Amino acid sequence: MRFGFSDAVNFIPGRRAASSDTRNRSERDESVSPTKPLAPSTPPPGLRLKPQLNLPIGAATSPLPRKVMERAAHLGIVATPLIMPPDDEMSPSARERRERARKLQEIKKKANILRIFGEGQMNVSSLDELSHRRRIGEGNYGSVDEYTFKGQVMAVKRIFLQGGRDKENTKNVLMEISFAMTDHRHDNIVNSYGFLYFEDTFFICMERVASCLNKIQLRTNNAPVPHNVLQRIIADVILGLKCLKENFNILHRDVKPSNILISMDGVGKICDFGIAGFLENSLAHSESVGCPIYMAPERFDKNPAESSMALNSSNYDVRSDIWSLGITQVELARGRHPYVGGLEFEMITRVLDSDPPFIPYNDDRFSNEMAEFSQRVLAKKPRLRPKYPELVQLVYVINGIHMAHEVVAEWLQDIMTIRDDDATESGENSTKSDG
Repeated sequence: MRFGFSDAVNFIPGRRAASSDTRNRSERDESVSPTKPLAPSTPPPGLRLKPQLNLPIGAATSPLPRKVMERAAHLGIVATPLIMPPDDEMSPSARERRERARKLQEIKKKANILRIFGEGQMNVSSLDELSHRRRIGEGNYGSVDEYTFKGQVMAVKRIFLQGGRDKENTKNVLMEISFAMTDHRHDNIVNSYGFLYFEDTFFICMERVASCLNKIQLRTNNAPVPHNVLQRIIADVILGLKCLKENFNILHRDVKPSNILISMDGVGKICDFGIAGFLENSLAHSESVGCPIYMAPERFDKNPAESSMALNSSNYDVRSDIWSLGITQVELARGRHPYVGGLEFEMITRVLDSDPPFIPYNDDRFSNEMAEFSQRVLAKKPRLRPKYPELVQLVYVINGIHMAHEVVAEWLQDIMTIRDDDATESGENSTKSDG
């Protein structure tokens, strides 16, 4: 049935045959005449009518041909409009899709305005107003390219919508663009200039940053990061994550090397907010996605009977990001991820069942303040991990905050001189990581 018609098309050929027979009769049968419509209260057999609801027959929006609609009118068939049920009669998934679609439409109205510092707001009527320089990287949901606009070099992240029913993709797009719309200027968060929307594609315009830790690992063949350099970077990331929580009530949920950028002046910056989540009473309430080998144990729900693993949608908070940062620190300090090797399920099992991969005390390779930080942030039980106010009071973080960025800048400049034709560019201003 479409718009209230029950077998209307199949009924019409029979009506034509009946009409043809009347031409051979000397006396016209008014009961089948098209000039005398059937009363809605007495429909022909097989038709179900809803006389309470009416639409103009032959409306341009109808999926049926106009002539069919007009014939239907003479038969007394009343069209039923397509009316969305009220929210309380919709399934939760249908309500969620409807809300996502509404938010997308609202966001599109605010597109095509860029905020360039020192220049104010500028309207962009076409992507051609930006000059393309080169491709930086690609990911699951799009790509990142380097552009210039009014003399400003920027990284432009192209995001492809995967269709209205791709729940995760749409949620990621909404989250990342919502954050791009905020005024979140902070030294340790990648700045956004705004976003564009052309030809069913979103373009998020961000500051161009030199490199990311993932690319640096590739260039150096996973050489351990010098301890003083790593200490300054970890301190920067903590300040960025702390700003997200305190100023925007946001949990990042995907802290890892590919989402930590380093500018040429040695400043560490957090990027990629596609799977970030807003906190309610300091807790996140959705499972979302991310890179499993960086996730905190509380984000998994293990079913030993089925040897399966699923993300836990129960409450978790900023301490899950702090765990991820602790794993990142261990990986960069040692030059190897602590859980790497084997199938993903096996690696996640080690996250849940093995002792945390602490940096040990009294090891000549590491300082004791570095070991203290590692053992605090990698506590298996979330309640034993510090939150940001306590975290910034640790000696390792205090000393990192007071360390000059020149230490990182000099290290980065040396690395950027490495010529490696096989080195991937996918780390810079990373799109969705394949972590």
